[in-house]
Amino acid sequence: MGGISETCSVCGTGFEVQFRYQMEEKDGGFSFFCSQKCLEKSQLGGDGGASLATCDACAKRFSPQLVSQVLYVAGRRNYACSLECRAQLVREAK
Repeated sequence: MGGISETCSVCGTGFEVQFRYQMEEKDGGFSFFCSQKCLEKSQLGGDGGASLATCDACAKRFSPQLVSQVLYVAGRRNYACSLECRAQLVREAK
């Protein structure tokens, strides 16, 4: 059985989608990631630069340092700068 062939949104490599993390819907479109490394680059804003994310609860810009600061709610990646903001995002999803 063949999978879906896509091009990585980060590095441009062609690959076959095998895992859920390799495909992400955001802002009405899809992004594809050939590896965990490319997914991480996407989460942190790419190579170099400030590597900042925006908290989806309070809109504060921050540099994610903990796995708990990136969460998936209803299949969408969200960022939380603190445990309080994370709890708010989880509450709002219910």
